[in-house]
Amino acid sequence: MTRLMLIEQKRRCAYCGCRLFEKRPHRDHIAPKESYREWMFWPTNLVLSCYTCNTDLKKTFDPILVKGSTYRRSEFSFVHPYFDDLDDHITYTSEDVKVLIQERNGSTKGKKTIDVFELSSAERSNQRAKDYLHDEDAADLYGHHRALLENARAAIETRLLKMND
Repeated sequence: MTRLMLIEQKRRCAYCGCRLFEKRPHRDHIAPKESYREWMFWPTNLVLSCYTCNTDLKKTFDPILVKGSTYRRSEFSFVHPYFDDLDDHITYTSEDVKVLIQERNGSTKGKKTIDVFELSSAERSNQRAKDYLHDEDAADLYGHHRALLENARAAIETRLLKMND
């Protein structure tokens, strides 16, 4: 199962989007298994995450605002990796080589995701920039990830051209 999840998630953390380097990445229960035993092995409740997101940041945080009659009908406080389109809640911008992040149009889910996983911290921004600039699978990126890479590379090329003038 982990192998399939690695392929599906392109070896990236479901929460921060950074490269999963661990041999055995953390399998996280989006809705904590301690509180929602009925969904413990529900496929859409399981994601792979990095150590920082799962252990240091999310810990036992319960993202369910309203428990629905089914898992799918529940309301989540942060961007759900399977149910929500990240682009609806979070936007990435690039200034020079920095990778900045903010909630889109005041999205409360976007803000909560950024806050819980500290996505706007300098450390997380630097890691995203390194991942997107140096990953071998950059050609496989899509959507905002691909636009982010193209913006960052264009900024680097512009800086290099200015240095050579």
